[in-house]
Amino acid sequence: EKQKQLKEEKKEKRKTTKGERRR
Repeated sequence: EKQKQLKEEKKEKRKTTKGERRR
């Protein structure tokens, strides 16, 4: 369960980085 949350957090962090770069 902990690993699943970590993976989701990493995915969200990557999405934010991509969105910030596009901005």
